[in-house]
Amino acid sequence: MKNRILLIEDEGELLANVGDLLELEGYTVLKAASGEEGIQLAEATLPDLIVCDILMPGVDGYGVLKTLRNSPATADIPFIFLTARTRAADVRNGMERGADDYVTKPFSGETLLRAVSARLARQALQESATAARYEELRGNLSMALPHELFTPLTILRANAEHLRNEWERMDQGQRNEHLDAILRASDRLCRITKNNLLYARLEIAHKDATYRRRFLQGETLSFRQSLSGVADRTAAEHERTSDLSLRIDADATLPIVDEHFRKIAEELLSNAFKFSSPGTAVTVRATVGEGVFRLSVHDEGSGMTSSQVERIGAYVQFNRQFLEQQGTGLGLVLAKRLAELHRGTFSVESAPDEGTTVTVVLPLKRRRPRAGTPS
Repeated sequence: MKNRILLIEDEGELLANVGDLLELEGYTVLKAASGEEGIQLAEATLPDLIVCDILMPGVDGYGVLKTLRNSPATADIPFIFLTARTRAADVRNGMERGADDYVTKPFSGETLLRAVSARLARQALQESATAARYEELRGNLSMALPHELFTPLTILRANAEHLRNEWERMDQGQRNEHLDAILRASDRLCRITKNNLLYARLEIAHKDATYRRRFLQGETLSFRQSLSGVADRTAAEHERTSDLSLRIDADATLPIVDEHFRKIAEELLSNAFKFSSPGTAVTVRATVGEGVFRLSVHDEGSGMTSSQVERIGAYVQFNRQFLEQQGTGLGLVLAKRLAELHRGTFSVESAPDEGTTVTVVLPLKRRRPRAGTPS
């Protein structure tokens, strides 16, 4: 299949000549004579590579790049600047804005073709790696999710059946034990279902800008109150209230839906309790400073290798056969996706047998300037 290249250049002769050069090499070339036209073509056709001039009337090359990088559909398309600007500062500026390469005028056909070939080859490697990850995801999903669904269902059925058959011969204490087991299994099944629904919504929000705007509307009025509630409840669920160390230095309003913030905190804490032993500390720190909110959760549990940290993803679990983990591996990836969708960051520091620290950084709510004051 031929690679499609979008060429954006306002000089008609250069647009035609470069287009001919690329077509002679077997590429399918889409041509745009302005930045506005180039953006429309990119969004409509999703080319494999974009070659774009910088100095153009109207929307210049920087404007084209910014617009496309801000759209999930076009954000990952390789982008080469084609320009007469040759200073090192200009090259650095273009790369810092997100360009993948920079070809300066005048250039030889060989130089341009090498740059194009290199970018496409690199993109092919990245797509191959992504395909491998999705294949791994499908494999893990086929094994993990059925297990996670059938386990609580089996518990529900077994306890309900026992209650039906032995109800008259049980005392109230025995009945309550079976009812408690049913409630715990129901809660687990409910959480699995909710997490998978949230994962699907996050996938939609990543790809659909209109849905994403609705999905992100809301705020957390008091992170202290929300975090304290989640921490106490999660520690109690794991019967680890004495292991929880909660350190909250301040309070603020966060520009993140309260439900999303609570989910991030819940998954980080649940993960810490799940993979550390009772009697060891789980330390939660929340701080505010330099325009950001920082949440970190540290445990003294089994930890992960650097390669395992890099492979954190949906339905991916490590050493399940040894650790007897519960869950589909969605916890950390949900926290990561939510943080990044709200313009935050997610990082993990971990080492085998040395514990794990997960940190989420979110921007603070910006105050609107008063009328008559500079913004």
